[in-house]
Amino acid sequence: MVCSTFWKYLLFLQDFLFVVMTTDSVSVDDIVAKAIDNGYRNVRFERPCYDTDDQKLPSDEKQLFSFIRKQSVNEERISNEGRLYIEINKELVKLSGKDIHQLVRSKAYRDAFARQFCRHTSLRCSGSFRSPYRTADGRCNNIRYPTLGSRGAIQSRYLPPKYEDGITTPRSISGTGKPLLSPRVISNEIFQTPHPGKPTPKDQKLSLMTFSWGQFMIHDVVLTPVSTDENGEDLDCCDEDADHVDCLPIRIPLIDPHFQGRQTCMSFSRSIPAESYDGCAPGHREQINRLTSFIDGGTLYGDSLLSHALLNAPNGLLNTTKYNLLPPGGVCKTFTNNRDHCPLAGDERVSENPALGGMHVIWVRQHNHIAQRLAKITSWSSYKIFQETRKIIGAMLQFITYKHYLPKILSPKTLARRKLSLRESGYESRYDQETDPSVKNVVASAVFRFGHSQIPPELGYLFRDMTSRTFRLEDTFLDPHLVVTQRGVYLPDLVRFVLRNSSRLVDRQIESAVRNTLFIDQKGLSFDLGAFNIQRGRDHGLPPYAEWRKHCGLNVPSTFGQLVDHDIHTREKLSNVYELVTDIDVFVGGISELPEEGSILGPLFNCLIGKQFHDLKFGDRYWFENPGIGGFTTNQLKAIRSVTLASVICSVLDVGEIQKDAFEIPHKGNPLVSCKKIPKLDLDPWKE
Repeated sequence: MVCSTFWKYLLFLQDFLFVVMTTDSVSVDDIVAKAIDNGYRNVRFERPCYDTDDQKLPSDEKQLFSFIRKQSVNEERISNEGRLYIEINKELVKLSGKDIHQLVRSKAYRDAFARQFCRHTSLRCSGSFRSPYRTADGRCNNIRYPTLGSRGAIQSRYLPPKYEDGITTPRSISGTGKPLLSPRVISNEIFQTPHPGKPTPKDQKLSLMTFSWGQFMIHDVVLTPVSTDENGEDLDCCDEDADHVDCLPIRIPLIDPHFQGRQTCMSFSRSIPAESYDGCAPGHREQINRLTSFIDGGTLYGDSLLSHALLNAPNGLLNTTKYNLLPPGGVCKTFTNNRDHCPLAGDERVSENPALGGMHVIWVRQHNHIAQRLAKITSWSSYKIFQETRKIIGAMLQFITYKHYLPKILSPKTLARRKLSLRESGYESRYDQETDPSVKNVVASAVFRFGHSQIPPELGYLFRDMTSRTFRLEDTFLDPHLVVTQRGVYLPDLVRFVLRNSSRLVDRQIESAVRNTLFIDQKGLSFDLGAFNIQRGRDHGLPPYAEWRKHCGLNVPSTFGQLVDHDIHTREKLSNVYELVTDIDVFVGGISELPEEGSILGPLFNCLIGKQFHDLKFGDRYWFENPGIGGFTTNQLKAIRSVTLASVICSVLDVGEIQKDAFEIPHKGNPLVSCKKIPKLDLDPWKE
């Protein structure tokens, strides 16, 4: 627009004269002040110069296909402040003649930035120090650093980001100077199965519950909000919103083996920008976590204990329908049956697939089962019953994850090195307030996405007579029909299907549906989850694979032939899509490694997941094994340590028979037994 162009020209002329006249007498404070002033102007000029009545209204259809719901007011504020912060840092680089790394290291610039721009205020935690219960938003878990791991905090990093400009621009250039290939091209070469249309190999030991629990658990600790349009709806980065500053569409080649010219673009929105260093020093773009980082049951309870839609306050129960399903009010698609309802949960992704939705129902029922029992054996108020039940549920989630799930995915070496094994009795007294429990950026946006390789081609019901009915995965995506139909009568059959069927191997092969047809929007456009993972890593500035190998103390390759943890066929494929071995994206390099002995993952993902779960354990003041006012008695701990996922399922679902270890398919060493023989949680230690 003319007005925008004119003012930008004046600003350019002003900055040019400022740089020309800059001498040693111009102070650092002057440069920082000028950068801040220009930053405010730049953000303002991203808007139109005139108002328009042509406002887009939210579309119900479009909302059905949205992964990330409307940003909260707080996230909108974070996003706006993040954009301003980025512009200021760009200006500071231009005006100072220094790169961002030099500015970060300069005490003079840090001090000047803090004096003129820092809005950070301290948070007092005096009321939380002696509280037996976590805060809903995770604040004040750490008394010294109150926001660590809290809702809305930035995702911490193990390594500094690798943005092309050091500040915000995603990595797009190879070390040779040539452009990196589109993530879709890389996905086609690396993630495609050898025989398109045929399922990926099954794991011979692990059940689908391993995949389902991994998703349920990671949804408890991280959700990265993405940029939306002014109505809070997903950006259409292939069409009407293509010029949006946070659009980063994935290009599809005309010769794509699946799309064959029918679709040449996948819409992709960048994660909302946030400030680094609390906005109190020069820095780069960061990303936030909408959730608390702690394994605390937030996926059931949400980020506020005052949510009337979730909490049935008079009884300390969670709201359910009269058929004991999650209440209506969530976002989903109900194309299978218009009489179905969209379940409301503490996490908006509850209907992403039926196995996940079923897990939500199981744990809401478990909460209510415990709360009802506590009401009978105590004279507690409804508030205390709710809080104690929430505390027990959080402990059970932690125990099952560390005792039964992590040993299925990580190697014994990693478990020992990161001290992830749990005590058989007594307390764990190694809480460290200097340990950052936050979910790390690389884990959220790359490493824990290994589960995408475990996704099966179909889900369904396994009935008591061992007959089954299956549905294509793409037909169940975002549709809760398998969970809620007929008032939930088939939920035991859905869970039985998940328990008795095998997970897919964790390897570089990703199901065709996940890469091509899993998610189709109202325009008929689909996305490739593998390509999305690559693009998300670039969006977040994740350093390449080789740098993470160095971080973990592993062999660092300088040629494709030195990829010692990849088979020869994979090395060849990697060399086909990357100019240099140092260009390989971390998700691509990690997911394609050969598994470490005793693990389903390669050495790099073992290292990074091991570090993350060490942080979640030893950086959590309310870790269930810790002593103190927020802990349990020794008898209560003993009761919690007797819990298994099988015992939880048997407490709330009539599945008849079940294997003791729900994470493995039934076999000679893990036989099916009657639910009556599975020990349930003993609540006697909570009697007054």
